[in-house]
Amino acid sequence: MEITSVVKRKLAGLLAVSMLAVSFAGCMKTPAPEAASSAPASSAPDATTTSASATETTPVDAHRDAPEINETYLTQYFGVQALPDAITWKSFNDAMTKVAGVQSESMKAEEAVSFLDAVKLAVIGANFEELALTYPAEKSAASLKKNGVEKSIDSAYASYLACAFDTLLITKEQAAAADANTALDKATAMELLMAVADANGTARNFIGYTDEADIYSKLINAREAFVMFDNEKLSSIGAQAVMNKVTTGYNLRNSNYDAKFIPELTLRYGHSTTKHASQLLGLLASEGIVAKVQLEPKTSIFEYLPEWGDIPPATPEYVVERINDNLILAFSSEYDMVFEFATQEDKLKFDGLIMDYAKKDAEDQKGLLFASWWQPLYVSSVEMKEGYNQIYDNVITDGVYSLHPFCLPEDLEKVAAGFKAIDPAVKIEAVPLWCDEPFYRYLKGDFQ
Repeated sequence: MEITSVVKRKLAGLLAVSMLAVSFAGCMKTPAPEAASSAPASSAPDATTTSASATETTPVDAHRDAPEINETYLTQYFGVQALPDAITWKSFNDAMTKVAGVQSESMKAEEAVSFLDAVKLAVIGANFEELALTYPAEKSAASLKKNGVEKSIDSAYASYLACAFDTLLITKEQAAAADANTALDKATAMELLMAVADANGTARNFIGYTDEADIYSKLINAREAFVMFDNEKLSSIGAQAVMNKVTTGYNLRNSNYDAKFIPELTLRYGHSTTKHASQLLGLLASEGIVAKVQLEPKTSIFEYLPEWGDIPPATPEYVVERINDNLILAFSSEYDMVFEFATQEDKLKFDGLIMDYAKKDAEDQKGLLFASWWQPLYVSSVEMKEGYNQIYDNVITDGVYSLHPFCLPEDLEKVAAGFKAIDPAVKIEAVPLWCDEPFYRYLKGDFQ
């Protein structure tokens, strides 16, 4: 099978990371850093509805996405149109070109795709071809036997198939398909495409699952590697916006850390302490919720008010700087913990769990996670109904960096005009979000 490279892709692998700070910067005033809290939980509203377009599915198993999830992902991030039930070389080539920039030129467009041919193309698309060609016949045979392949595989495919097993592009469960060299079915085609994207670092970017034994060490290692971001252009615009009272604070993010999750199944939760993050993962695990987890670093910048006291000593995670006689800014290294839930039901449960166990209502409360906030912040980019309210994220981008000040819908035009007054050429993307009720009240000036 002759393969032609169609697109050269840059592969990027950046470790996710961040550390201690304050609360998420929004369009209202941000309180100073607070110590760990305690508090008996208040009962949460029962969130039971999301957008009708949200993905409804049940996963095949905890760590293996269902076909409909793979299909949604391939469409969302790679523009792969719905694959036909009968996979032809035209449909498979088109999809593999979009995912990995390779295709087969030796097969007729309307021919069915055999399993072995599909695997061979997947190995090439995943950048493992040179590795596959290092396999001597004995090594290939041993690998195939170990993975349950019983029949003799043609030498044109054996090393590619063995390599695919060894690099986990395919699983032992697919040995029967290799033995029979069956026609590629739609579900297997999508699994192969996702496996290639994962191998290339172009699919989801996450540290693990909530139910993994080592998720806590992964979380801590990621968090401890975080450093504060800076971007001269965006920092200048942001500082002037705070000075002009357009906003009281904003976040800086780096797109290299983006989780790239499916929006319908995703919530973004902001916080600062590692201990809180670990306990939140434990809470989800204790409730039987299995979700993909990414920790995205962000630098939170907000106005430091004189009533908060003298400027504290700088730390790697928290720095306060006097910009001029009228403005003091605090810079805090924080994170967004991003979850892709297995089902809509699990996503809906999150609000109630936070209200019960991570929403502070009094100074002396017990029964909350460490360092729970008065105004916890979590948002969905897909409409949520009960327990959520719409706000906007006013995104300004410069390369991989982006500035993020939140505001209420009624303040959207005023905020846009304020940024335009600072830089008429600035491009602002008003991104609708649905946030939890405490943070919505906070944006309206209610600090509880």
